Amino acid sequence: MNNYKEFTSFLKEVENNNIISIRNEISNMIILLEGDRDKIYEAIEYAKDKSDFKFDKHIEEGNLNKKDPFTFENGVLRSNFSKERLDLVLQLYKPYALQHDQSKENASHNTTNNKKDINTENSKKKGIVIVGVIIVSAYILFEILK
Repeated sequence: MNNYKEFTSFLKEVENNNIISIRNEISNMIILLEGDRDKIYEAIEYAKDKSDFKFDKHIEEGNLNKKDPFTFENGVLRSNFSKERLDLVLQLYKPYALQHDQSKENASHNTTNNKKDINTENSKKKGIVIVGVIIVSAYILFEILK
């Protein structure tokens, strides 16, 4: 994928002014656009121009996951979409991608079946998306029960 215009679900959510889904789509794009800051901010500008999307006031969260801070912060980004948190997530993406690329390289040296590596990488991306959805769902439930 080259830019946000290829994400039809993102464009649809912007058109429908669905702010929660716009956040989720941008959070997913960080991985799919490989942390490309310019492409992510281009998508954000589009969302700001075409919908009520805007950055939230930053809420400081303790990093509860030292092992995988990118996944944690990307999940929190969905409920507190602040510019500060987005910048942190984009900054954390490079070490995250490097770590996962090294893991993938090691796996392909030890495995003769490349299909398994592709499935593993897809499973990791799906896992990240699932964690994000769980965090957003918990936040929404918390807000409803408040």
